[in-house]
Amino acid sequence: MALTDKLTAIADAIRAKTGESGAMTPAQMPEKIENIPTGINPGEHEWQQTPTAVQNYIDYVHAHPYDPDDYTYTYVTDYAPSTPVQANEQPVGKAITTDAGVLEVGGYRKTVTAGSNTVYNVVPGVATPYALNASGEVKQVGTLKPSKPLRQIKCQQARNVRDLGGWACDGGTVAYGKIIRGGAVTLADRDVLVDQLGVRVDLNVYCQNEQLDWTESPLGSDIKFFEARNYNWYSLTHTEAWRLNIGIIFEAVSHNETLYFHCVQGADRTGTLAVMVLALLGVDESDINIDFELTSFYTRRTRVTDSTIPTNLVGLISAIKEFGNGDLMDGAVNFAASLGFTAAEINAFRASMIEGSPETVTPDVDTFTVTNSLTHATSDNASATAEEFQPYEAVITPEAGYVISSVQVLMGGVDVTDQVFSGELGVLRRSVQKTLAHCSANSTQVGVIDGQGYAAEITVDNGYTLDGATVSITMGGVDITSQVWLVDKEEA
Repeated sequence: MALTDKLTAIADAIRAKTGESGAMTPAQMPEKIENIPTGINPGEHEWQQTPTAVQNYIDYVHAHPYDPDDYTYTYVTDYAPSTPVQANEQPVGKAITTDAGVLEVGGYRKTVTAGSNTVYNVVPGVATPYALNASGEVKQVGTLKPSKPLRQIKCQQARNVRDLGGWACDGGTVAYGKIIRGGAVTLADRDVLVDQLGVRVDLNVYCQNEQLDWTESPLGSDIKFFEARNYNWYSLTHTEAWRLNIGIIFEAVSHNETLYFHCVQGADRTGTLAVMVLALLGVDESDINIDFELTSFYTRRTRVTDSTIPTNLVGLISAIKEFGNGDLMDGAVNFAASLGFTAAEINAFRASMIEGSPETVTPDVDTFTVTNSLTHATSDNASATAEEFQPYEAVITPEAGYVISSVQVLMGGVDVTDQVFSGELGVLRRSVQKTLAHCSANSTQVGVIDGQGYAAEITVDNGYTLDGATVSITMGGVDITSQVWLVDKEEA
């Protein structure tokens, strides 16, 4: 090999170690070699973060998609051992050799000792930089890039944890790092979920009726914590719980706050909510089945109804489809609309969650004609239509000198006042009763509007005087004579 070729080879080797580019003279080489970090293996690291058995299952279903009309079979039992192996539910880490110092991976810092250190929970498909701060010197040493899209999460204690990101969906793929699902957490999981993954919202789908003593997230008092009073187990039954859970998810995503939702095992109640979220994003039903069945690598949950632990996944999906005339995504969108969420809110969530160009969805809701039949009163809402499931609000104001005596709201001829009227009804007119002996009052009013004045002049009959007479004025049974009687009886 010619000397020039040898020098070129040395220069290429130095550039590979330092990450530099450009020309290099022989005189520069000694200093470049001296500055190469020792004990560190730099460069790009790409590996399969998903355990082999799990990835083989996903690959097989992608090659043989589940039939949405046939929930009598499953593939996961061919890949998930009947006795779960914990390594299957957690990511495969990447070992990198470092000096002692602070290792930073994608903004997350961790103190490491010299030698082999394993990195977990890296976002798939992108080259995440890692660097080591050793002895006060920051050294860029390479990138980490998991090759497969599933992002399982390794926590200290929480189990069956995974990112909802990575699935192909309507107009692109589900974004990573926004919504994470899993099992129950403890403070020990804060390092991963909060510090590494940035979780800021803890949505517990146990339900308050089970965990009345929970007042804050186990991850810390600085983490927003929510739980509904009921939970949904493969059903759409408890709409108030659905409204809270979906609303919290929409809110967190819109504010770019990573959310973690969970039950005990991250299986049934968590799986129920995950189906709805993925359906809202237009993830294919076969992939939704895969996401659900990934729990089988932790505890057996399969898409078929005759599994060792029976589920009603098919019933849940069928119920959602009924809202969309057989289409899963349309059904999820229409169900969200039935809870009171607007098209704008649903589309904003989809736009924030999807890497790509999702279509703008329009919920299939009815529009109703609004007719006001008001007497001596006006409404501040001039809209002649109201959208199904959306609130219609109006302030009704009486004309001067009038009070509202009654309000009735009809829908399709049916009186729904008790269900929809949220105005405040009060006693606005007081009756006036006079009990007079040997005298008369010049006011003939039998009622007075609440808050307005009332005055009457009392005149004694001929031959009588008010001397020694008793005057008593009551309101609601309370004597208020001293407050309102303004006439001196002797002068009268």
